Amino acid sequence: MDVASSELAHLFHVLLGNLSWRDTTGAVRPGVAGIDWGLVDTGDFDDLDAVGYWSRTTSYRLVFGIAQPGQVVFQMNTGSQTINSPGALNAAWLVHDGDIGTAVVEAAVVPAPGSLALLAPGLLALGLARPSRRRGA
Repeated sequence: MDVASSELAHLFHVLLGNLSWRDTTGAVRPGVAGIDWGLVDTGDFDDLDAVGYWSRTTSYRLVFGIAQPGQVVFQMNTGSQTINSPGALNAAWLVHDGDIGTAVVEAAVVPAPGSLALLAPGLLALGLARPSRRRGA
C-alpha cells in the first residue's frame, strides 16, 4: 500500500496506526479483523465504517483479456485498495484536497436575555399602536 499516493491509505495506516490484513511481504496477518488488524482505531472520527470508500482514481482490469473500467476503492475493513466496477455500491467521504490548517469555529449564539429585552418593548409598541374599537350605538 502506497500511503503517499492515497489520502485514505495515509489516514488508515499513518494517522490512525491501523494494520492491513496483509503484511509488507504480502502474507496474510494472523488474528481477527477489527481486533488484530483492519479498522481498529478510528481516532476522533465518529461513525467511520469498515467498508469500501470510493476514490477519484479510475483504473481498469483485464477480464478474459478485455479491459474493464473501474474505480479504485480503499477498503477500511482490510486496509487495502481494490478496483470495483463504477456501478458498485461503496461509501463516499466528502473532502477537499490539502490541509485546511484551521479548526472550524462554531458561530456565537445570541443570548436569550438580550433577545427578550428587545422583544418586550417591540410588543408593547405594537399594542399601543393598535387602533381602539368603538361600539356602535
